[in-house]
Amino acid sequence: MMRVLLAATAAAVAAVSISSALAADLRRPAPVVKAPPPVVAVFNWTGCYIGGHVGGAWGDKSWRFVPSGLDAGSHDVDGWLGGGQVGCDLQFGNWVIGAEGSYSWADINGSHAGNAINPSNFVSNSDVESIGTATGRLGFASNNWLFYGKGGGAWVRDHFSVTVNGAPSQCCDERQTRSGWLVGGGIEYAFAPSWSAKVEYNFIDLGNKTAFAGTTAPTDISQEIHTLKFGLNFRFGGFGGY
Repeated sequence: MMRVLLAATAAAVAAVSISSALAADLRRPAPVVKAPPPVVAVFNWTGCYIGGHVGGAWGDKSWRFVPSGLDAGSHDVDGWLGGGQVGCDLQFGNWVIGAEGSYSWADINGSHAGNAINPSNFVSNSDVESIGTATGRLGFASNNWLFYGKGGGAWVRDHFSVTVNGAPSQCCDERQTRSGWLVGGGIEYAFAPSWSAKVEYNFIDLGNKTAFAGTTAPTDISQEIHTLKFGLNFRFGGFGGY
């Protein structure tokens, strides 16, 4: 009988202990589970694009008579340009390499009066009518910002002419395409998965080339052009974006 009483007492104590532990667990607050940190979107510059640009340009043109070597004067040019561009980029780490072709219609003109032979009535005129470029670029990306430098070739369509006493000269009126080299740089900002805007400066050196060859006044003309462009690109082809 004593054994049964002791066993019953032990069972009662065990039941009370278990119920007390369960009650304590119920009163204890549930552990807080932290949500994983949000994924930060990172822009990828890999892909191709097409876009347009507008801007301004300035430069200088120096003229020299070929037969005599006499200075034929020089003048500054300035004006506007606008056109389009197409290119592709490849990003590895923070570095971006790319290639781009562009074409700009332009009206970049200037003139000067007088030269070593005709002091005042001889006016030399020049007008850049278009600019084409083919360049490579290397940039450093910081998420959706891209800082880049570029270099390559440039082709310029020029119109050179001379007026004498306000009338066109019969000897000197010519259009020609010149080639040279380009170096520049810019900043591009991706403001949407498929859209980016940029500002870009370029220096173009077209060297020296003879105009009016085969006439009585062949003239060497050297020229340099600076351009400042604002552009907008649409990126496509399943690349790029966030």
